[in-house]
Amino acid sequence: MVKAQTSVSYKISAIITVYNAEEYFDTLIDNIRNQTKHIMQGYDVEVMIVDDCSTDATFARLQDVFRSYNHVKVIKTEQNGGAGHARNVGFRHSSGQYVLFLDSDDQYESNIFEKCLHALTLAQADIIFYQADRVDLTLNIEEKIHYPIFDQFRPYQIFSAMEVEGNIFDSATWWAWDRLFRRDFIAENHLEFQEIRLTNDLFFSAASFLVAPRIMYIDDVLLHHIENRKGSVSNSRSSSFACCLEALELLRVFLVKRGLWVPAKDHFYNYAITFLNWHLESISGPAFFPLYDQVKEFFQTNLNADANILFENSETLDRVLGSTALEYLEYLKSKFYIEKELLNKVNQYLIGRLQGN
Repeated sequence: MVKAQTSVSYKISAIITVYNAEEYFDTLIDNIRNQTKHIMQGYDVEVMIVDDCSTDATFARLQDVFRSYNHVKVIKTEQNGGAGHARNVGFRHSSGQYVLFLDSDDQYESNIFEKCLHALTLAQADIIFYQADRVDLTLNIEEKIHYPIFDQFRPYQIFSAMEVEGNIFDSATWWAWDRLFRRDFIAENHLEFQEIRLTNDLFFSAASFLVAPRIMYIDDVLLHHIENRKGSVSNSRSSSFACCLEALELLRVFLVKRGLWVPAKDHFYNYAITFLNWHLESISGPAFFPLYDQVKEFFQTNLNADANILFENSETLDRVLGSTALEYLEYLKSKFYIEKELLNKVNQYLIGRLQGN
């Protein structure tokens, strides 16, 4: 497990994992170079870039660019292990009181480190969220990411997961790049990123949220998350389709071990149904069939008869349990065409309204 550092010289360690980043290398460099000058000239923030054994020239170029930057460290993993492994390596080599796990192909605001440092002066929280938006390169759409916790609590207000109204697992999204974590909190709870190819941050982000007594958020958009970039890890799901189930199982075991299963089990069940159904709906190719069989087995093994399942989720659950993989695929196809036809009708109606018809 990850251990806390004995001496801390920085307030924040920004850990950025990279793999074959030449395509967006300029964005990565600009993200660091363009940070607020007085922040990057001081020693409040260290940037830890972890190359996960890139097969292109990424590592050599990073070493060359940041050779004279005292606050930027470029290291390489001993073997390619995925983003979760690289983040764990970065954590072990960092020294900040707080850690920030960033994706190398996202775009950061020039004041992201300054705003995060300011937040640390206001409260000693275990997790600090900030606002972000997502940019879809395929659809050319940009939208703000909004979590229910932003409606239930005020900026800088301290809260815990047990104070959240509604399903705890629907109160945020379980990635790691839009929040800071207090180092000692991570170490004391023996939390690590799951070293699997995909969904490696679900366990870490959800488990930390569930056990953190002090959570808050700052009301500033500090990061723009890039989606559907060609060649990204998320576009290779068919070869790592079972990772979503491995992540859920580890989280379930954690809830049991930490005595959180009773208050969280119904939340977990409902989240698992929507989460796994999304994977079934969005995966492409022949991987759908083994994924479907494993999802079905997961439901049969883990869902108890006394589970309090929401009506819309119970319909999904009953359909999965009562269908073969091919039958469920046919259902998803028919559902897609119905929704597509409805969307076309709505668009035609809106166009007619705009044209005054």
